[in-house]
Amino acid sequence: MFKGARAARGETLAETLCAILVFALGTMLMVTMLLSAAKMNRQARERDAQLYQDFSAAELRSQECTQAVGRAVLRSDDGKTEEFSVKAYTSGEFTAFEAAQEETP
Repeated sequence: MFKGARAARGETLAETLCAILVFALGTMLMVTMLLSAAKMNRQARERDAQLYQDFSAAELRSQECTQAVGRAVLRSDDGKTEEFSVKAYTSGEFTAFEAAQEETP
């Protein structure tokens, strides 16, 4: 008789506090995950923008690039070699090459 009456009254204070604690911890973990994801996305966007800027500068041969002139040797599988004068444009991690004008003596 007492057992049925007690069960009909609802949740106890301890059960309610445990449910609130579980909900708060879950919410905290979710917010932490969202903040971490937002930070990683921002860093990836910044790195991507820098890489695109370096790539564009090298391809467009802009003034921001380090420029060098040198010789390039191409060797084919059959043993033939050809030598060319080249200009190299380096920006960040990217290097673009272009054939340089051969100087005639």
